[in-house]
Amino acid sequence: MKKKFSINTYNYNSLIVPIVFLILGIVLLTNSKVVTWSLYLISLLLFVFGLFKNLLFYKKPEDKKDVITGTVFMTVGLILAILTFFALSWIELIFRISLAILFVYTGIIRIIKAFKQPKNIKRLYIVSSILIILCALLLAVFTQIEMWSIGLIVIVYSIIEIAGYIINTKYVDDNNTIKEAEVVKEIEHKDEE
Repeated sequence: MKKKFSINTYNYNSLIVPIVFLILGIVLLTNSKVVTWSLYLISLLLFVFGLFKNLLFYKKPEDKKDVITGTVFMTVGLILAILTFFALSWIELIFRISLAILFVYTGIIRIIKAFKQPKNIKRLYIVSSILIILCALLLAVFTQIEMWSIGLIVIVYSIIEIAGYIINTKYVDDNNTIKEAEVVKEIEHKDEE
């Protein structure tokens, strides 16, 4: 029996990313203040790292790179802390828009890949890409949504991705379709001979 070849964007790596997004969504849904505290923690770590680098200069005064690096890290840490304190809404906006851009990109790539899939799996790719783009539109259009709402949209995105991975894996196994990674291994094996 001849095997079909399908380009699989739902590969083994794609299950890790939705699980990470699911955890992020749950954290944002249950504790919306986590973003603020995370930014303060990152600011503090950057500042302390920069301070440590500056203190190393006194141990080795001939190495000026430590002072420059330390000063840059301390400055970035201070700027991030000030932005978090005075302009948290801008940081949340950037976070929300970044997620929307990522979701649109994923949806567009999935639609492009849909045309290279067998007929049955093509529907899965098109439906999942439309749902992912809808999640992106919700993030981009509703400017006044709370952090917990963003968490809910991120959870929906991750559920779409996990369901797509499971359905795609079942289809690949049921229809005797070989995965892209297997074809690559087979081509590499032929090249070695």
